[in-house]
Amino acid sequence: MEEKVDKKKVVVAMVAAAMVAVGIYAIKEINEPKTYEECILKNMKDAQSERAAAYISQACRREFPEPPNPFDQFDQVTTPPGR
Repeated sequence: MEEKVDKKKVVVAMVAAAMVAVGIYAIKEINEPKTYEECILKNMKDAQSERAAAYISQACRREFPEPPNPFDQFDQVTTPPGR
């Protein structure tokens, strides 16, 4: 005895599943740190020692590398050729 599957119910179930998946993804994205500072603030509260804090800082820096300093180019003073 085969039961007929109501296409409307299947579509509604698929749409509901997609909405749940998008909602979970959105919540995850909202809660993830976007900067080094946010990473530090989110994770340092759990640090129980200086060593743990150092590991957290290293992990956050790996996730969010320090941007290059635009003024570093001026530190490399070169002498023009022939002088």
